[in-house]
Amino acid sequence: MEKGFLEAHVARGNRNLLIFGLVLTIIGVGLAVGVNFVGPLIIALIGGIMLFVWLRRMVSPHAHPTFKQLARYGDPQQVAQQVNQEFTGPMGGSKTQFGQHWLAQAHPYGVYLVPWHDIAWLHIYVNQELR
Repeated sequence: MEKGFLEAHVARGNRNLLIFGLVLTIIGVGLAVGVNFVGPLIIALIGGIMLFVWLRRMVSPHAHPTFKQLARYGDPQQVAQQVNQEFTGPMGGSKTQFGQHWLAQAHPYGVYLVPWHDIAWLHIYVNQELR
């Protein structure tokens, strides 16, 4: 499968999950060994859970919550192709992407996608200081 908009966000999310999992595991084990106390192993346990989730997503990429979310709107493969076609080109600096049929909101572990017909209203608030 080619790397499109969705796959790029899923890959970024998986990378973040791996990094945070490794960091938490190393910090938790290091603190537990350094202070000779088992309390910090809770941090390592959280990191281990994140690493397990990362491994599960690497073995089965379409088990990612983003693809599960797309299953509500039809065949995830076909919907993913539609979303990838809609968001072709360079991604903007904004975390929110406005497509013709979809609204995409990036988060550290992937992207939330909602078709416009599921959105009741959208209000953009701009606060500007008067001079």
